[in-house]
Amino acid sequence: MRVLMAILVFSFLLVMNCDCQAKIVETREIKLTIMAKGSPRERMRDLWRQSRPIIEKDAKAAYSDPEYLSRRKPLFETWVNLQFKLAWEGKKNPSPSYEKAERIIPDVLGSIDNLYGFPGFSKPMREKRRISAKKSIDAKLKRIDQWINELP
Repeated sequence: MRVLMAILVFSFLLVMNCDCQAKIVETREIKLTIMAKGSPRERMRDLWRQSRPIIEKDAKAAYSDPEYLSRRKPLFETWVNLQFKLAWEGKKNPSPSYEKAERIIPDVLGSIDNLYGFPGFSKPMREKRRISAKKSIDAKLKRIDQWINELP
């Protein structure tokens, strides 16, 4: 658990401070909010309800690599913020709901990285992973739907 959290923190900091060759275009059109209160299930359902249509629409779009990277940032950052909040709350009040949520969020983040691209990867690698993600996006979204709905 601690190793996973350390990896996620390192990845988040790397992305935030990445001096990559990837050009990122600023976008202000994606606005997501995290519920301040509620169970992990309620909070994840709410954020997924906001995120899923964006991911689905973007998987069908033909944005440039910089545009995909730009659209990744608000999605990725919001899910990481929820992950940190749930991890913190789960330490104070351990429950199966928090534990399961902590296992689902990395899959959501991985799906975001596959579709939108990880800034630390080369452009050809991002594009290759994006093509693969677009082919399997429907199945992946349905799996995440199922996992979130099964949260206690």
